[in-house]
Amino acid sequence: MGGVAKVHGLLIDYWLKCTDIPDFCLAGVVAPNRPPNGDDVSGPIPFVPLPQESARQQEFYLRALDERHIDAVLFHHLGHKFVDWHMKHAAHIPAVGLIHSWTQVLIADKITRNAKHERLQLHLSRMNWLTAPSEYTFEQGRALGFEYTTPYEAIYNAIDPRINIQVQKARGRTYERRGIAFVGSLIEIKRPEFVIRASAAVGLPLVIIGDGPQRTQLERLAESLRASTTIRFEGQQPVERVADILMSSQMLCVPSTSEGLANVYWEALACGTPIVGFAPNVAELTRVLDIPVGEPVSGDAELDEVIYAVERVRDSSWKNGELKHRAANCNTVPICAQRYADVARKAVGSGRGGRYP
Repeated sequence: MGGVAKVHGLLIDYWLKCTDIPDFCLAGVVAPNRPPNGDDVSGPIPFVPLPQESARQQEFYLRALDERHIDAVLFHHLGHKFVDWHMKHAAHIPAVGLIHSWTQVLIADKITRNAKHERLQLHLSRMNWLTAPSEYTFEQGRALGFEYTTPYEAIYNAIDPRINIQVQKARGRTYERRGIAFVGSLIEIKRPEFVIRASAAVGLPLVIIGDGPQRTQLERLAESLRASTTIRFEGQQPVERVADILMSSQMLCVPSTSEGLANVYWEALACGTPIVGFAPNVAELTRVLDIPVGEPVSGDAELDEVIYAVERVRDSSWKNGELKHRAANCNTVPICAQRYADVARKAVGSGRGGRYP
């Protein structure tokens, strides 16, 4: 319950359609400020529409828990008022908390950060189980002073099945891998400016997929460097087009200052494409897949470090087929959906009520 990101829309859709997870049923999704059947989900989702009046929402939420015979709640936003209501009035129903990232804590001013830290720590301690999209996310939380007093485990975000389908369709087709791909929001944390400057420095063409507030200034920068390389802005693209670009690129370069574990890293690897990315993510992916996946860039890297990483990927030999196979089979939607279902059972079995057998 809470904000429903694209990857969780895929999970919800799968839970609705599949029949191979015993004793598991999705009762409903409460998504504040989001209309039913939003663009980020692929099927009919059982949204529980909230009343517009804020004063009625708490009563509505608690009544929905009872009337729908809820055994466990999965919170996708641990800082939301829903968690406050649940802690005060429905603590007997087990809850699983998903930590997406610590961005809201990191970007806040000192006074706000302290208040958020205290509130989030309380919410973390009241969950029956915690999940995050990477081990690094838990490590980063510890570094920020958070303590985990309940069980926790990493569940890697599922790769969009349309990526894997597009890769399967391309089997037997010859792709000439050339140049760099950047896929993501054009915002400071993703450092697209460094990618543009690095592509010019090494003379590799660059395709930029995505949009954001920095696009105009980045287009001006690209224009000033056009004598050194070719840079193409494609804006937002369908998943199938993203897969085609990744399969025809030498590398994905998204040297973020911080990431829980970027979904696009998984998508690139599922296309057999090595990455230049946030160092802790590259290290974790290398460990999980047990194969080199690319070159790391530290969160406070200067441009020279990004250029060096790009050169290393360009000049190295990569097992593209093995990368593709290992990533694509590591965290499919069914695997991810099953792991969340297992966590829900663990939460229910942890001793605080619930209606699971």
